[in-house]
Amino acid sequence: MFNSTTIHNDRVPFAAFVLGACGLIPFVAGAVLLVVGPAEWGEVANRALLAYGAVILSFLGGILWGRVMDNAPVPVADERSRLLALSVLPSLLAWVALLIDPRSGILLLAVSFVGMLAIDLWLAKRGAAPHWFPQLRVPLTVVVVGCLTISVLA
Repeated sequence: MFNSTTIHNDRVPFAAFVLGACGLIPFVAGAVLLVVGPAEWGEVANRALLAYGAVILSFLGGILWGRVMDNAPVPVADERSRLLALSVLPSLLAWVALLIDPRSGILLLAVSFVGMLAIDLWLAKRGAAPHWFPQLRVPLTVVVVGCLTISVLA
C-alpha cells in the first residue's frame, strides 16, 4: 500500500490531516459538553465519549493489522506474528472498556490510546509506517487523551 514516495515523504497528506481532525469532533464535543453543558447531559456525553473512544481504539488496531498484512518492513516472521496479535489487543481493550463502569472504561481507553501511540511511534521509527505518521498521531492522541481525561475528572 505504501510506495517509496509515501513512506519517505515527511508531510502529512492533506486528506489524512483533515480526516484525522474531523475524527476529533466527537471527542471535543463530548468534553466541551461536560464542561459547559447542562449537568443532565453529562451521562450522555460520557457514554458518547466511551463508545466513540472504543470505536476509534479498535480502528487504530485495524491500522496496525493493515500495516502488518501489507508487508510493511518488519524484519522477522516472529515479529510479524507478535504485531498481528498486538493489533487485536485494542479491540479487546475497547470491548472491556465498554463492559466495566464508565469512568474506569474511559480511563482504560486513555491509557490504551497512549499505548497505541507508543507502538505507532516505534513502528514509524523502524520504517514500518510512513515518516509523517507520528506528526499526525501525536497531536491527535494528545487531544483524544485530553478529552478523555476531562471526562474522568468531570
